[in-house]
Amino acid sequence: MRSFPSDAISEKSTNVRVDDEAPAERPARTLALALAVWAGAVALGAVDDVFLRLGTRTDAALAIFAAFFALAVYVLDESVRGAVDAVSIARIAAIALTGDAALAMALSLHGSGALFGGAFALATLFAVPLAFAAHVPLARAIAARRFRSAAARSPGARRAAT
Repeated sequence: MRSFPSDAISEKSTNVRVDDEAPAERPARTLALALAVWAGAVALGAVDDVFLRLGTRTDAALAIFAAFFALAVYVLDESVRGAVDAVSIARIAAIALTGDAALAMALSLHGSGALFGGAFALATLFAVPLAFAAHVPLARAIAARRFRSAAARSPGARRAAT
């Protein structure tokens, strides 16, 4: 059997396209896709009343797991944390406050019994866990602004653009 010398085989084929970035190096796109799939799965389950059939304790455990999983992904994954930290504080605050408002509205209108039925399931199992996790980068961003040194906040610290 004849073997080919290693230098005879071209290392780059002309009919293969190589992306500059691998999917793992695009955390913002990956995060957006994961959030879309998560929201879609919860919406499909809500439409089919899956969460009403599971029972309140199971639904509560699922919501708590989703909240802590979202928080753990932000805390433990550097690329996700970098992508989230690149988002403006206003957007992160909007996400956090929207989830808080959705939970408050659901509780005030229907009590805890209706948290997992219909559209409230999307709020309880998607918006609220996402908001729970969004409070951490929001607090970090606010703290970073608040605790900057006096020299960094001083208008005289940098020369004016002329």
